[in-house]
Amino acid sequence: MNPEDTSSNNTKKIYVVLGKRLAADQLTLEGQSRIDRLVMALRCNEIDNSVLAFCGGVTKGQTVSEASAMYRYLVSQVDECSNQRGGLSNLLNRNHILLEESSTNTVENIENLAIELLKTGQLQAGNQLHVTFISSDYHLQRIFEIQQLMDEQGLLGTLKKRCEQSGLTVLVDYDISRHFVAQYPYQHLEAQLFLLCDELTTYRVYLEGVVRHSFTRDLESVRSQPYRIANSALNRMNALIQQSEKWSFLVSSIELLRECIEATHCEQSPQMIESYLIIFDTHLALLNRWFDPEQSHAGRWWR
Repeated sequence: MNPEDTSSNNTKKIYVVLGKRLAADQLTLEGQSRIDRLVMALRCNEIDNSVLAFCGGVTKGQTVSEASAMYRYLVSQVDECSNQRGGLSNLLNRNHILLEESSTNTVENIENLAIELLKTGQLQAGNQLHVTFISSDYHLQRIFEIQQLMDEQGLLGTLKKRCEQSGLTVLVDYDISRHFVAQYPYQHLEAQLFLLCDELTTYRVYLEGVVRHSFTRDLESVRSQPYRIANSALNRMNALIQQSEKWSFLVSSIELLRECIEATHCEQSPQMIESYLIIFDTHLALLNRWFDPEQSHAGRWWR
C-alpha cells in the first residue's frame, strides 16, 4: 500500500508531536514552535477525526513530562482563541487526544503510542497506522536523511519492525513535505553552529552501524554521503567560528572531529572504529550542548 493512501477503513491516522526538552518545566521557544505548527494545521483543517498524540517523558532535572507541557501549551492557545469564530476548541474536540509520557526517543514514542492505542481499542491487530510527524525542521530532516541513506540504522525501520510484532502495519511517508514542519526559531551565530553540529549526527549513526555490524552493503558506498555531509558541516563551522573570537578556542575540538572522520575509513577495523566513535560522540555531544541556545549553562552543565 502506498504510504499516502489512507482511504482504507483499516487505516488509522495518527499525528505525532515529538517531544522537546523542557527548561524549568516549561516549553522552550522551539517546543512552542512545534505546537504553533500544530495549531496552524488544525485551523487549516489538515487534521480531523484522527489521533493527536503528544510524546515525551520526564527528563533529568524536570518534574513534568514533555508531553503534558506541550498539551498544556496547546490548551492555552485554545483558551486564548475560544471567543474567535471557528475557534480551536471545536477543532480539537473532533480528534482523540493521547499523551505518551514514558518515552525517551522517537522509536519509543510511536511504539508506546501503538501499545496504548491497542489497549484503549482505538487500534486493533491487523490495522494500519499512518503516522504524520510534527517537529522542528532540522529534527525531521535528520530522521529522514538517516532513513534514506542508512535504512539499516534508521529509527523508522526499527519502529516498523517493533509495531509488526503487535500486529500493526506502520505507514510513514519519507517525504518531509508530507509532515508538519516547524521552522527552527533561532538564527544567530550559536544557533547556526548548533544546526551544523546536528548535521554531524548522520556520520555518528554511520559509525554506530559499523560497530554494530548493521551493514551488509559495501561500506564505501554507505559511508560516502555521511562523509560528505560531515565534512561540509565542519567546513562551514570553521568559517563561522572565524567570524567571532568568542569561539576560537573550539577550533581544536572541531579538528578532532575531523580527525576521527578521516581515521574511520572503510579499511579500519570495527574495534578501532568504536574507539574513534567514543571520542567523536563525546565531543559532538559537548559542542551540541555548548551551542544550543536553549541549553542552560548553569553549574557543571557539560557533564
